[in-house]
Amino acid sequence: MIEDPSRRHTHGARNARKLLSQLLGGLADFLHLLDLDELDVDDVFEELIAASRGGDDDFLDSLCLKRPVDADALWLKTRNLKL
Repeated sequence: MIEDPSRRHTHGARNARKLLSQLLGGLADFLHLLDLDELDVDDVFEELIAASRGGDDDFLDSLCLKRPVDADALWLKTRNLKL
């Protein structure tokens, strides 16, 4: 266990970033496996965007989707929100 509070925060932040990147990779693989159409993918991205509100929106940009349809839908959704 880390005794210094500043180091504990750094260690926790590093583990959280690692976990988030693993979850996003798994989500991208899962969406590719499901092979959803555009309307269903749109609903999934609505939920992701709603979950990211109040937090760090940059994690949506780091989501590397395998299908061009998914990547385009997410790009349109996130750019529409920033306008």
